[in-house]
Amino acid sequence: MDSELPVLVATDLDGTLLPDDLAISPRTRTVIEALAARGIPVIPATARQPLGVRPLDLGVEWVICSNGALVTNLRTGEVVAEASIAMPALEQALTRITEALPGAEFFAVGDAGNSFVATPGYPALAVEADHKRDPAQMMTVPLSELGTRPVNKLGVRVPGVDGRTLLSRVRSLQIPGVAPTNSGVAFVDLAPAGVNKAWGVQQLCRHLRLDPRRTLAFGDQLNDLELLESAGTAVAMPGSPPELLAMADRLAPSNNDDGVARVLESVYGLPPG
Repeated sequence: MDSELPVLVATDLDGTLLPDDLAISPRTRTVIEALAARGIPVIPATARQPLGVRPLDLGVEWVICSNGALVTNLRTGEVVAEASIAMPALEQALTRITEALPGAEFFAVGDAGNSFVATPGYPALAVEADHKRDPAQMMTVPLSELGTRPVNKLGVRVPGVDGRTLLSRVRSLQIPGVAPTNSGVAFVDLAPAGVNKAWGVQQLCRHLRLDPRRTLAFGDQLNDLELLESAGTAVAMPGSPPELLAMADRLAPSNNDDGVARVLESVYGLPPG
């Protein structure tokens, strides 16, 4: 392989690798398989949990979930890295957000993505596409119990407040120990401070003995910011926020036009699909 080519591809899923109908195209699947044959892993880096990645049948081995807080092998279940919000920070986040944002409802993900619990009012605000699970089947616990167990990701939603506005309000609280972000949805995710998709890539590269500076990264939302910023080559999708477009080395075609696959074909000299 050319010594100048990226040795790892890290890509967001929704709005990036996946078309809007969430069905991976034959062209994209062919590119993933071709790169795997060359020893170049394509790594989904997503806010989803493994539960929401497995049914896509992407043909990949490794995945970065919870916006970077979980790095795991889909085939074996091996966990390379898992980060949790420190308990004092979690408790403070719940208290300060509840005080500052009336009507806030929460969810929390933990145990390598296997645990999902929410406050009692959260399911009524959610749809299945939000978390790839039926809101009617969500386990709920009182707010007082949500801060008693380690979590990889804490989510907050406020009725009538869009995701970008909510992100601004949560950031303004300057809660220590957590890092808020948004993936273009109606809720805000909070990760452990310093943990993001770029952190997840670094952990996986260390495990695979690859140079993280030789990563080719794709993204379309604010939770991809650090991923693109740290990559050797950064590719943004059409319609990405200005913050992403400003740091991108190139713009991909639309996710509905096999944008990621087209860029990978060009970069690695693969036959166009």
